[in-house]
Amino acid sequence: YFSPVAGARLQVGGWQSKNFYKIQNAEGTFKVKYLQTNVDALLNLTNLFLPYKEDRVFNLVGIAGLGYVHGYKDSKKGVPTTNSIVPRVGLQGNFRLNETVDLNLEVAGNLMRDDFNGRVEGTHYDGTLNVLLGATFKLSKGGFKLVDVANPAEIDALNRSLNEQKSLLSSKESEIKRLKDELARKPEPQ
Repeated sequence: YFSPVAGARLQVGGWQSKNFYKIQNAEGTFKVKYLQTNVDALLNLTNLFLPYKEDRVFNLVGIAGLGYVHGYKDSKKGVPTTNSIVPRVGLQGNFRLNETVDLNLEVAGNLMRDDFNGRVEGTHYDGTLNVLLGATFKLSKGGFKLVDVANPAEIDALNRSLNEQKSLLSSKESEIKRLKDELARKPEPQ
């Protein structure tokens, strides 16, 4: 995270995609092996709408990103090799277990080309849904330090007051110098 609200991540995943098909009166499922890499922007919705608290028990995070998917060829099933760029969106719930460990539950949808799974069904896109359970380990005590944002009008007023005090001090120093010079010119008392 770059701030309490915004962050980014690089994610690599894949394995198998279970696909459903229906052709005339026949229907069934088949699996396709794939590898996916994503670059995601993270938006902590909880910190966006509520004051930041480092020790908050639950945070809801919005996810939006782009991925690259490589589908592996499977000659037995007639699945060709495929490659595509994939837009994706999702939500992640972070549950704070302690100072160093969070438990994450994430749901993300991916919009893939129609031929991702090796079958062209006449639609423009195939959609996939990922449900992930994971853990985040924080290697250092961090968090974000909050600062008080000063009002510019208050800063201007303080600067004016400071300048007035400097001017007053300068005039007093001039008066002291003048009096010292006058005192130096007076004759010594007899």
